Formats: sequence, C-alpha cells, structure tokens
Amino acid sequence: MATKKEGYLWKKSASKLTFLNQGWRRRWFTMDASGMLKYGKKKGDAKDVSAVIRLFKEDTIELKPLGKHEFGFVLHSTKKDFVLATDSKADRDQWVALLNRQIAATSSRPESTRNL
Repeated sequence: MATKKEGYLWKKSASKLTFLNQGWRRRWFTMDASGMLKYGKKKGDAKDVSAVIRLFKEDTIELKPLGKHEFGFVLHSTKKDFVLATDSKADRDQWVALLNRQIAATSSRPESTRNL
C-alpha cells in the first residue's frame, strides 16, 4: 500500500510513571493511502508497529505548544488523545494538514463502537 507521509514524531506517553523524561518518546509514524496512522519505535520495521490509529470524522486536531516541544499538537480521537510534536513548524503543519484531510474524508465512527 502506498504511503502518504512518514517520519519521526514525538509522542507523549499516557503513563504517569514516565517522570524521568516527561514521557516523551520519538516514534516513527506512517500514514498510508487507506488513512491508517501507524507508529512504532523504528523506521521501516513492519514487525515493530506499536499501534494503529483509525481516524473518524469526529476526531479533531488541536495545535498546542507542549513545554520543550514548541511544535506540538493533540489528536483528539474518539478512543483517546494522542499528544504529539514535531521538530519544526513546517513538519507540524504538514502532519496536521494531512490528518485534517484524512479526518474530513472518513466516515463517522459506528454507533456500536463509540464507547469502546
């Protein structure tokens, strides 16, 4: 499947136990042509996919400076919030534009899965 965009993003862990470095980890993200957002620890390792995020029309993006990560944003998905950041404004703007286009092109989350 063709890739729309890929690259490293900073992802903040949801765990409260990651106090040493504030829970930020550098992760390799890939948005494929089907609109699935995947991430893992390293570039190009298909076996190393940590998660797959399916986007829905109800998802939103919030631009938000996050401490030392000036170019941060939050993906508010229907399942959870993903706190992310890039190293540059241009890269953040590209990711946010792509995510917003993908969200607009998707369908609503099925009723039967809204509370999962």
